[in-house]
Amino acid sequence: MSIRKLILGCQWVEVIALAVWVGGLVTIIAAVIPAVFGSPVTIEAGGRLLTKTFHGYDRLVLVSAGALMLSMLTREVVAKDLISRPEWAVAGIMVMVAVGLTFYLNPEVVRLQELAFAERETEAKKAAYEAFFHYHWIARALYLINLGLGATLLCMKVWKWVR
Repeated sequence: MSIRKLILGCQWVEVIALAVWVGGLVTIIAAVIPAVFGSPVTIEAGGRLLTKTFHGYDRLVLVSAGALMLSMLTREVVAKDLISRPEWAVAGIMVMVAVGLTFYLNPEVVRLQELAFAERETEAKKAAYEAFFHYHWIARALYLINLGLGATLLCMKVWKWVR
């Protein structure tokens, strides 16, 4: 296989990985969340459905992150196609945020959500929901940051390729 074909193949892998990463979150935000909360399901059922949705999305993101980083590394090391430091930095930050969400923050959000759903006493339920929403807002912000970074990285790559 020629080096040019290897570079082109890696570029395609990177675009597909970013499309899954960014497009998946856009789909969840634009279609899934409004559909869940616009339907007659209870808040608890909707919350649990979205939890499962985000677990699936997080798995896709980890696969996409692996494909993205492996492809960038292959282009850099094997094909000697230099990747800019800003591209590496954005990709690295995205991966760190995704790993933090998947393995730390989201399990804590789920734990707090279940505590809130299980509480029956009004004051305890209110306190449990406050704790849940505190972590939930942090997770939401990190997902949106990764969305912005992913769109930025995709634009950086496409801009570099078309020049």
